Amino acid sequence: MTGLYYSNNVSLPVTFQLISKTETVIDKKTGKPKRKSKMTKNEYYIQ
Repeated sequence: MTGLYYSNNVSLPVTFQLISKTETVIDKKTGKPKRKSKMTKNEYYIQ
């Protein structure tokens, strides 16, 4: 996830956060395993 500052047609990155998917869950529809993060992207953004 990257936070951008945009001004005068220039975008500058001001923050950078890797989202790690450490938990494995089973998808109810397909039955296949999927990876899930402990926190949502929105929760990271609020921090």
